Amino acid sequence: MPAMRGRRTLSVVALSTLMLLPSQIAAAVCEFTGRDLVMPGVFSAEWNSTPDIIGFNTEAGFPVTFAGTFHNLYEGVENTNWILQRVWDAGAVPVAHLEAPLSSAQVASGAFDADLQAWAMGFKRWLDADPTHVAIVAPLQEMNGDWVPWGMDPLNYRLAYRRVVELFRDLGVAETQVRWMFAPNGVSVFPYSATDYWPGEDVVDIVGLSAYNFGQEFGEWSTVDDVLFDTTEQLKAFARDKPFMISQVGTSVQGGDREEWLTEMFDFVARDANHVGFIYFNFDKETNWTVWD
Repeated sequence: MPAMRGRRTLSVVALSTLMLLPSQIAAAVCEFTGRDLVMPGVFSAEWNSTPDIIGFNTEAGFPVTFAGTFHNLYEGVENTNWILQRVWDAGAVPVAHLEAPLSSAQVASGAFDADLQAWAMGFKRWLDADPTHVAIVAPLQEMNGDWVPWGMDPLNYRLAYRRVVELFRDLGVAETQVRWMFAPNGVSVFPYSATDYWPGEDVVDIVGLSAYNFGQEFGEWSTVDDVLFDTTEQLKAFARDKPFMISQVGTSVQGGDREEWLTEMFDFVARDANHVGFIYFNFDKETNWTVWD
């Protein structure tokens, strides 16, 4: 694991935030402004993520605030609850990304409400198992890309996102239990922008952005501003008072200095008035993003 020099930007406010209980963080993140605040997080590639996240905390010298998780609509209740609990046992708040082999139009139509409700009921079972359980949920992330089946359909995506939120609310899931994240990619596929997919202030608590530097392995080295700045500024027109988070972030080592890129990413989060944190995508997937082995 590199030294990750960027952690020097953690402020006293951020450190005090990290001392909150996981059950307090999902609410607290909606209260803070982002200037000089960096709440870190990590995705674990391990099925049993608890020891991996704890090991990362030990090496980093401070606990991560968030841990990202991915969920398939049809993965089954036991799998969903296992994944969430492993993160919770590591002392982190789950940021759960819901994926489905469906188009936005299919979700928006209501034809799959029974399946969505079954997943929501399973999620609620985990929430109700412990009164301290909380989570952040990002329905159908990166919708402004053409690599996901629910992508490239702004009108139906807005309806689909709202449908997921309403199904949770109909089950009695309180705002104190789940905070909702609108999570587009940092760069949109033409002809739409991320703002075209905005589902409404009443169903978004946090704005999340994916930011990947694929490096020369897949084109060219991208700066942090290249993959974040424009979309962040565009979305502030709709979400000026909302907290922002880099909900997925990773950098290649091909064509540049990974440590310098990570430091720039920390600085971007620290100086931006809305951004409060990030979740590093510690996977060997499209390329080897990992900083933790």
